[in-house]
Amino acid sequence: MNSQFSRFAKTKGVMLAADLRSEKDLRHLLDQVGDYVDVVKLGNSLLYMCGAPLIGRLKTHYSLPIVADLKLTDVSHIATRVVRLFRDEGADAVILTGLCGSEVLRDAVEEGGSCCEIWAFTEFTHDSGLIDVQLANQTVRTATRSGVVGLQVPGTRPFRIEDVRTDVGEDIAIVACGIGMQGGRFGSAIAAGANLEIIGRAIYATPSPQEAAEAARRAIRQTPNDTSVDTTKLRES
Repeated sequence: MNSQFSRFAKTKGVMLAADLRSEKDLRHLLDQVGDYVDVVKLGNSLLYMCGAPLIGRLKTHYSLPIVADLKLTDVSHIATRVVRLFRDEGADAVILTGLCGSEVLRDAVEEGGSCCEIWAFTEFTHDSGLIDVQLANQTVRTATRSGVVGLQVPGTRPFRIEDVRTDVGEDIAIVACGIGMQGGRFGSAIAAGANLEIIGRAIYATPSPQEAAEAARRAIRQTPNDTSVDTTKLRES
């Protein structure tokens, strides 16, 4: 089991998948929902347009942890260069594809240092993804042995969250994708052992994002979970 500890590992909250079309749209959304989400996840579609400096600009205005969901899949010298770029812009975590293997993951963890956690994507939410359970389990083992302290696990399959939580213990953060539009119910991943539910379109693509974010937060906080603590501590760190 990994001896390291994620600062997100004792949380219970909403991770906003901020897959907006522009920085202006994202700022407008955060002005509405910033009080109801606990972490902001920036995906490739927005980062390709705005670049890594977007993180620094957002952290100047919003007291929220920011995760760069790159799903980076590359060799070590490229992966570490990219991690360094996002670390220096203030990213609290960077997500790599676990399939990169132990060498890349270990080097990325070292590059991230104490201020930027390295998380691993383990498997897809959609059924046609080519990562099967056996490969996903191998990815989880390799990632945690390499010093990775966070795992992205499909919230559309709560049993996978239960399995991974049993395998990695309580010190690793599990973030669950696929909540909302892909079928995962608010609170279902938390009940299975996740720390953060990744919610995007079910918030930003609704007539009232604030009401949707508030509903998600309420459902999650009412869900029993042994790993929960007050997520306001994340905002203060």
